[in-house]
Amino acid sequence: MPNISFRLMAEWQFFSCDNQQMLELCPDGSYTAYSTRFAQHYHNRHGAFSQARHVYLLGSETQLHPHPQVLEIGFGVGMNFLTTLCDALTRGVSLQYRAFEFDPLPVSVLRAIGEQHPAMHALGKVNLWEALLQAWSNQTEIKAVPWRERDAMDKQQEIAINQANRKAALAARVNETSDQLPHYAPIDITLDQHHLHIDWCDVTAVDAPLPLDWASAVYLDGFSPDTNPEVWTPQFIERLVASMQVGSWMTTYSSAGAVRRAMKAAGLTARRRPGIAGKREHVHGQKLPV
Repeated sequence: MPNISFRLMAEWQFFSCDNQQMLELCPDGSYTAYSTRFAQHYHNRHGAFSQARHVYLLGSETQLHPHPQVLEIGFGVGMNFLTTLCDALTRGVSLQYRAFEFDPLPVSVLRAIGEQHPAMHALGKVNLWEALLQAWSNQTEIKAVPWRERDAMDKQQEIAINQANRKAALAARVNETSDQLPHYAPIDITLDQHHLHIDWCDVTAVDAPLPLDWASAVYLDGFSPDTNPEVWTPQFIERLVASMQVGSWMTTYSSAGAVRRAMKAAGLTARRRPGIAGKREHVHGQKLPV
């Protein structure tokens, strides 16, 4: 566990980590983290594990699939991956998991997430997760721009500044040559019948290596449309649908009408589904035969 300071506030416990992140203990026993860049939490504060299980695992029917192949947009703290992996291990099925992440967190955050993950308690040591932590710890240079302490800045002003920083980081990466990017090599791990692949790039770029007709589920888990609009556009969602197998599901925590309409325009059934505490509903959609 990293060097952590502790304080208790109301029903929430907050932990300040060495990367200026804020880990928060949710009522379901799992941690979520607060992004100072986007001024948002990575998952529902009422339960990060509960959201991962209800919205992503169950919302995509991945818990029923005999050989799930999951594409995640926004790996974040690894909560959705770890929840899906634990389900696959419990059921004794293979898992193929591909993810994209632009702003990787320090490994100390992921390690804390795993140590507090409710499903991990029953399974004990999970080899693929441990291998990920080992590989992740070697990715020390892949921070896009520094994280900042939360301050009294107006939230909208903070979001605008952080978006500008993010765009500057993207522009800088475009100008870098391939020999300057050894630390951006993907993580690619195969253990037993499970495979994990993570690309460190802007998934909305036209040359992002999205698979075609591959995914049995798409987890769309970027920050909200008002702070991270690139991953919610109709054009990008259409590209994600092209990555899906017929019969597969796309699911997201968002319930925004614009997101549902974009999913429907791209050919998905796109309907609302009941959410968890703190979020009345979310949207998911199935890709049907043309």
